[in-house]
Amino acid sequence: EDVSVALPLVDDPEPQRVFAFLPVRSVGFRFAVQAPFHLTASRADMHRSPENLRRRNAIVPAFIGACRSRPELASRALQFLGTEPADSFWLPVRQRIVEELKGLACVGTEGGGPAVEPGQCL
Repeated sequence: EDVSVALPLVDDPEPQRVFAFLPVRSVGFRFAVQAPFHLTASRADMHRSPENLRRRNAIVPAFIGACRSRPELASRALQFLGTEPADSFWLPVRQRIVEELKGLACVGTEGGGPAVEPGQCL
């Protein structure tokens, strides 16, 4: 796929930008996204094209794949989501990641044991 995510391995990640080879803008996530988005002439925003929608939707499997491959990332997944995006174009990404996290061992347990799925916590 032509979409990549970068999840920073720092204690308190700052909001990151969306990139289309060069930085475009921050959308509220605390992980960076790189994809060949179609941009407006000013490079300040993206067109709402079908191709950009496909690339936007490909962020979710890229993020979940990163969390599945590195358990230390999964346990911080909600932290990487940051605040709810102000731009409604990005809201489905956040919502779908939260849904996907329900089936992922991403909640730490007492005593430093292995992370478990959210439904196993109650």
